[in-house]
Amino acid sequence: PLNKKSVQFFLYGRNALYAILRVLQEKKKLNTILFPAYSCGDEIEPAKALGYQIYFYKLMPDRSLQVDLKNLLEVLGDFKGILVVTHYFGFVQKDIDVIAKFCKRNGIILIEDCAHCLGSKYKGKALGTFGDYAIFSLRKNVPLPHGGALVTNKLDMKNIRSLVKKKAVFPSSEAVNLNLFVFLGYKLGLVNYGTKITEVLKKFSIKQSLHGPRLADYGGYNLQLSYFEKALLPYIKWKDLMSAKRENYLKYLNYFEKNSLGNFVIINKIMIGEYPMFFP
Repeated sequence: PLNKKSVQFFLYGRNALYAILRVLQEKKKLNTILFPAYSCGDEIEPAKALGYQIYFYKLMPDRSLQVDLKNLLEVLGDFKGILVVTHYFGFVQKDIDVIAKFCKRNGIILIEDCAHCLGSKYKGKALGTFGDYAIFSLRKNVPLPHGGALVTNKLDMKNIRSLVKKKAVFPSSEAVNLNLFVFLGYKLGLVNYGTKITEVLKKFSIKQSLHGPRLADYGGYNLQLSYFEKALLPYIKWKDLMSAKRENYLKYLNYFEKNSLGNFVIINKIMIGEYPMFFP
Protein backbone atom coordinates (compact mmCIF):
# COMPACT_ATOMS: atom_id res chain seq x y z
CA PRO A 1 0.00 0.00 0.00
CA LEU A 2 2.96 2.36 0.38
CA ASN A 3 3.17 2.52 -3.42
CA LYS A 4 -0.21 4.23 -3.62
CA LYS A 5 -0.38 7.86 -4.74
CA SER A 6 -2.47 8.63 -1.66
CA VAL A 7 0.37 7.89 0.79
CA GLN A 8 1.67 10.70 2.97
CA PHE A 9 4.96 10.24 4.85
CA PHE A 10 5.70 11.54 8.34
CA LEU A 11 8.53 11.41 10.84
CA TYR A 12 6.71 8.78 12.93
CA GLY A 13 3.59 6.66 12.71
CA ARG A 14 2.08 8.61 15.62
CA ASN A 15 2.43 11.78 13.53
CA ALA A 16 0.48 10.13 10.72
CA LEU A 17 -2.26 9.15 13.17
CA TYR A 18 -2.35 12.67 14.59
CA ALA A 19 -2.74 14.10 11.08
CA ILE A 20 -5.70 11.95 10.09
CA LEU A 21 -7.42 12.37 13.47
CA ARG A 22 -7.15 16.13 13.09
CA VAL A 23 -8.60 15.98 9.57
CA LEU A 24 -11.53 13.85 10.76
CA GLN A 25 -12.10 16.18 13.69
CA GLU A 26 -12.03 19.35 11.57
CA LYS A 27 -13.81 18.08 8.45
CA LYS A 28 -16.25 15.49 9.84
CA LYS A 29 -16.63 16.88 13.39
CA LEU A 30 -15.74 13.51 14.93
CA ASN A 31 -14.52 13.42 18.54
CA THR A 32 -15.01 9.80 19.65
CA ILE A 33 -12.51 6.99 19.11
CA LEU A 34 -12.37 3.31 20.05
CA PHE A 35 -9.03 1.55 20.67
CA PRO A 36 -8.16 -2.05 21.55
CA ALA A 37 -7.54 -2.50 25.29
CA TYR A 38 -3.98 -3.74 24.67
CA SER A 39 -1.85 -0.78 23.66
CA CYS A 40 1.68 0.56 24.03
CA GLY A 41 0.31 4.07 24.58
CA ASP A 42 1.91 5.80 21.59
CA GLU A 43 -1.29 5.53 19.56
CA ILE A 44 -3.46 6.85 22.41
CA GLU A 45 -1.57 10.11 22.94
CA PRO A 46 -2.46 11.78 19.59
CA ALA A 47 -6.15 11.26 20.35
CA LYS A 48 -5.69 12.67 23.86
CA ALA A 49 -3.78 15.67 22.49
CA LEU A 50 -6.70 16.46 20.18
CA GLY A 51 -9.31 16.11 22.93
CA TYR A 52 -11.02 12.94 21.66
CA GLN A 53 -13.29 10.90 23.91
CA ILE A 54 -11.46 7.59 24.16
CA TYR A 55 -13.04 4.16 24.69
CA PHE A 56 -11.72 0.60 24.55
CA TYR A 57 -12.79 -2.87 23.42
CA LYS A 58 -11.50 -6.30 24.44
CA LEU A 59 -9.16 -8.81 22.87
CA MET A 60 -9.62 -12.56 23.16
CA PRO A 61 -8.34 -13.91 26.51
CA ASP A 62 -6.40 -16.80 24.91
CA ARG A 63 -3.16 -14.84 24.16
CA SER A 64 -3.92 -14.96 20.43
CA LEU A 65 -3.95 -11.12 20.20
CA GLN A 66 -7.15 -11.40 18.17
CA VAL A 67 -10.07 -9.00 18.52
CA ASP A 68 -12.97 -10.28 20.65
CA LEU A 69 -15.44 -9.79 17.81
CA LYS A 70 -18.52 -10.40 19.95
CA ASN A 71 -17.43 -7.74 22.46
CA LEU A 72 -16.45 -5.30 19.72
CA LEU A 73 -19.81 -5.53 17.97
CA GLU A 74 -21.56 -5.04 21.32
CA VAL A 75 -19.42 -1.99 22.13
CA LEU A 76 -20.01 -0.49 18.69
CA GLY A 77 -23.80 -0.61 19.08
CA ASP A 78 -24.93 2.86 18.00
CA PHE A 79 -21.32 4.10 17.97
CA LYS A 80 -20.58 6.79 15.39
CA GLY A 81 -16.94 7.64 15.38
CA ILE A 82 -13.51 6.15 14.67
CA LEU A 83 -12.48 2.55 15.26
CA VAL A 84 -8.80 1.56 15.42
CA VAL A 85 -7.89 -2.09 14.78
CA THR A 86 -4.30 -3.16 15.47
CA HIS A 87 -2.48 -5.96 13.65
CA TYR A 88 -0.14 -6.90 16.49
CA PHE A 89 3.49 -7.83 15.78
CA GLY A 90 2.80 -8.39 12.07
CA PHE A 91 0.02 -10.93 12.56
CA VAL A 92 -3.33 -10.57 10.82
CA GLN A 93 -6.54 -9.73 12.64
CA LYS A 94 -8.52 -12.60 11.12
CA ASP A 95 -11.87 -10.79 11.39
CA ILE A 96 -10.63 -7.63 9.68
CA ASP A 97 -12.80 -8.22 6.60
CA VAL A 98 -15.90 -8.73 8.78
CA ILE A 99 -15.06 -5.62 10.81
CA ALA A 100 -14.46 -3.55 7.67
CA LYS A 101 -17.83 -4.53 6.21
CA PHE A 102 -19.61 -3.73 9.48
CA CYS A 103 -17.95 -0.31 9.66
CA LYS A 104 -18.83 0.53 6.08
CA ARG A 105 -22.43 -0.52 6.59
CA ASN A 106 -22.78 1.53 9.80
CA GLY A 107 -20.88 4.69 8.88
CA ILE A 108 -17.92 4.04 11.21
CA ILE A 109 -14.45 5.23 10.18
CA LEU A 110 -11.97 2.32 10.33
CA ILE A 111 -8.25 2.97 10.84
CA GLU A 112 -5.86 0.01 10.64
CA ASP A 113 -2.80 0.23 12.86
CA CYS A 114 -0.19 -1.47 10.67
CA ALA A 115 2.87 -0.26 12.55
CA HIS A 116 4.10 -3.85 12.92
CA CYS A 117 2.90 -5.46 9.71
CA LEU A 118 4.54 -3.83 6.70
CA GLY A 119 4.20 -6.28 3.80
CA SER A 120 1.68 -8.65 5.40
CA LYS A 121 -1.40 -9.78 3.49
CA TYR A 122 -4.69 -11.51 4.27
CA LYS A 123 -6.60 -13.47 1.65
CA GLY A 124 -4.29 -11.95 -0.95
CA LYS A 125 -5.09 -8.39 0.10
CA ALA A 126 -2.52 -6.10 1.74
CA LEU A 127 -3.10 -5.14 5.35
CA GLY A 128 -3.75 -1.43 5.43
CA THR A 129 -6.25 -1.58 2.57
CA PHE A 130 -9.26 -3.02 4.44
CA GLY A 131 -10.05 0.17 6.37
CA ASP A 132 -10.61 3.77 5.37
CA TYR A 133 -7.10 4.69 6.52
CA ALA A 134 -3.98 2.92 7.74
CA ILE A 135 -0.94 3.91 9.77
CA PHE A 136 2.51 2.41 9.14
CA SER A 137 5.81 2.73 10.98
CA LEU A 138 8.81 2.36 8.68
CA ARG A 139 11.40 2.49 11.44
CA LYS A 140 9.92 -0.57 13.15
CA ASN A 141 10.24 -2.66 10.00
CA VAL A 142 13.45 -1.45 8.35
CA PRO A 143 16.81 -0.25 9.75
CA LEU A 144 16.03 3.46 9.58
CA PRO A 145 16.02 6.05 12.39
CA HIS A 146 12.47 7.26 11.78
CA GLY A 147 9.60 7.10 9.33
CA GLY A 148 5.83 6.78 9.37
CA ALA A 149 3.13 6.73 6.73
CA LEU A 150 -0.57 7.40 6.31
CA VAL A 151 -2.42 5.39 3.66
CA THR A 152 -5.74 6.79 2.51
CA ASN A 153 -8.22 4.40 0.90
CA LYS A 154 -11.00 6.99 0.59
CA LEU A 155 -11.39 9.76 -1.93
CA ASP A 156 -10.65 12.61 0.46
CA MET A 157 -6.91 12.93 -0.09
CA LYS A 158 -7.42 16.62 -0.86
CA ASN A 159 -8.27 17.31 2.81
CA ILE A 160 -5.19 15.47 4.04
CA ARG A 161 -2.83 17.14 1.57
CA SER A 162 -4.27 20.50 2.54
CA LEU A 163 -3.61 19.77 6.22
CA VAL A 164 -0.06 18.62 5.53
CA LYS A 165 0.66 21.72 3.47
CA LYS A 166 -0.84 24.00 6.11
CA LYS A 167 0.41 22.40 9.34
CA ALA A 168 3.25 19.93 8.78
CA VAL A 169 6.90 20.91 8.59
CA PHE A 170 10.13 19.17 7.62
CA PRO A 171 12.47 18.49 10.55
CA SER A 172 15.52 20.72 10.82
CA SER A 173 19.00 19.28 10.37
CA GLU A 174 19.48 19.58 14.12
CA ALA A 175 16.37 17.50 14.77
CA VAL A 176 17.45 14.86 12.23
CA ASN A 177 20.94 14.68 13.74
CA LEU A 178 19.51 14.23 17.23
CA ASN A 179 17.19 11.49 16.00
CA LEU A 180 20.04 9.77 14.17
CA PHE A 181 22.28 10.01 17.23
CA VAL A 182 19.71 8.19 19.39
CA PHE A 183 19.14 5.55 16.69
CA LEU A 184 22.87 4.82 16.30
CA GLY A 185 23.31 4.90 20.06
CA TYR A 186 21.01 1.91 20.42
CA LYS A 187 22.31 0.09 17.34
CA LEU A 188 26.00 0.47 18.26
CA GLY A 189 25.54 -0.43 21.90
CA LEU A 190 26.30 3.06 23.22
CA VAL A 191 22.87 2.96 24.82
CA ASN A 192 21.70 -0.24 26.50
CA TYR A 193 18.59 -1.81 25.03
CA GLY A 194 15.70 -1.26 27.38
CA THR A 195 16.88 2.22 28.32
CA LYS A 196 13.95 4.59 27.86
CA ILE A 197 14.44 7.37 25.33
CA THR A 198 13.38 9.82 28.03
CA GLU A 199 16.46 8.82 30.04
CA VAL A 200 18.76 9.14 27.01
CA LEU A 201 17.59 12.63 26.11
CA LYS A 202 17.51 13.74 29.74
CA LYS A 203 21.33 13.60 29.73
CA PHE A 204 21.24 16.32 27.07
CA SER A 205 18.70 18.39 29.01
CA ILE A 206 16.02 17.58 26.44
CA LYS A 207 12.53 16.87 27.79
CA GLN A 208 10.77 13.98 26.05
CA SER A 209 7.40 12.39 26.75
CA LEU A 210 7.63 8.59 26.69
CA HIS A 211 4.50 8.08 24.59
CA GLY A 212 3.85 11.58 23.30
CA PRO A 213 5.29 13.44 20.30
CA ARG A 214 8.98 12.90 19.55
CA LEU A 215 11.15 15.99 19.07
CA ALA A 216 8.41 18.19 20.52
CA ASP A 217 10.71 21.24 20.56
CA TYR A 218 11.25 20.88 16.80
CA GLY A 219 7.65 20.41 15.66
CA GLY A 220 6.43 17.26 17.41
CA TYR A 221 3.36 15.70 15.78
CA ASN A 222 3.60 18.10 12.82
CA LEU A 223 6.92 16.75 11.54
CA GLN A 224 7.02 15.16 8.09
CA LEU A 225 9.52 12.57 6.90
CA SER A 226 13.01 14.06 6.61
CA TYR A 227 14.76 14.65 3.29
CA PHE A 228 17.53 12.41 4.66
CA GLU A 229 15.26 9.38 4.93
CA LYS A 230 13.43 10.12 1.68
CA ALA A 231 16.81 9.78 -0.02
CA LEU A 232 17.42 6.39 1.64
CA LEU A 233 14.05 4.73 0.97
CA PRO A 234 14.70 3.80 -2.69
CA TYR A 235 17.70 1.70 -1.61
CA ILE A 236 15.75 -0.54 0.79
CA LYS A 237 15.39 -4.12 -0.48
CA TRP A 238 11.84 -4.61 0.73
CA LYS A 239 11.25 -8.16 -0.53
CA ASP A 240 14.49 -9.41 1.03
CA LEU A 241 13.55 -7.83 4.35
CA MET A 242 10.07 -9.38 4.33
CA SER A 243 11.46 -12.82 3.50
CA ALA A 244 14.06 -12.53 6.27
CA LYS A 245 11.38 -11.64 8.84
CA ARG A 246 9.36 -14.74 7.99
CA GLU A 247 12.41 -16.99 7.86
CA ASN A 248 13.66 -15.77 11.24
CA TYR A 249 10.29 -16.38 12.87
CA LEU A 250 10.19 -19.95 11.58
CA LYS A 251 13.71 -20.56 12.90
CA TYR A 252 12.72 -19.40 16.38
CA LEU A 253 9.53 -21.44 16.23
CA ASN A 254 11.49 -24.56 15.26
CA TYR A 255 13.93 -23.99 18.16
CA PHE A 256 11.16 -23.67 20.75
CA GLU A 257 9.36 -26.76 19.46
CA LYS A 258 12.56 -28.89 19.33
CA ASN A 259 13.39 -27.95 22.91
CA SER A 260 9.88 -28.58 24.24
CA LEU A 261 9.36 -24.90 25.04
CA GLY A 262 6.02 -24.63 23.27
CA ASN A 263 4.28 -23.17 26.32
CA PHE A 264 6.26 -19.96 25.81
CA VAL A 265 5.01 -19.52 22.25
CA ILE A 266 1.97 -17.31 21.74
CA ILE A 267 1.52 -17.90 18.01
CA ASN A 268 2.75 -21.32 16.87
CA LYS A 269 2.11 -20.98 13.15
CA ILE A 270 2.05 -18.23 10.58
CA MET A 271 -0.24 -17.91 7.62
CA ILE A 272 0.74 -17.37 4.02
CA GLY A 273 1.30 -13.64 3.60
CA GLU A 274 2.25 -12.93 7.23
CA TYR A 275 5.62 -11.35 7.92
CA PRO A 276 6.03 -11.15 11.70
CA MET A 277 7.94 -8.27 13.20
CA PHE A 278 8.58 -9.96 16.55
CA PHE A 279 8.59 -13.39 18.10
CA PRO A 280 6.06 -12.76 20.90
